[in-house]
Amino acid sequence: MFSPVALDLHAELRAIVATLDAAGVAYALAGGLAVSIYATPRATDGAGEIGARDEKVHVLEQLGPLGFRAAGPPTAIASGRLHIQRLIETRARI
Repeated sequence: MFSPVALDLHAELRAIVATLDAAGVAYALAGGLAVSIYATPRATDGAGEIGARDEKVHVLEQLGPLGFRAAGPPTAIASGRLHIQRLIETRARI
């Protein structure tokens, strides 16, 4: 049976930030979740993470337990020094 869960954007963002900070990961957040914190919230199932190429696996390991997974391959930017990895939330939401 489907049990909808209400999304608390601020709690979601705090959990992501606390997890990555505790792991010592250098990152920046982008995408739907980050934008919704600063503007009118919109429907989204994802967040974008910008980080060093060698941090990609570490970020996915840290955010997996929070219900996030990679949505496709990362996009290289800054001549390949950085990447943008789209992450999607896998828990059921309303």
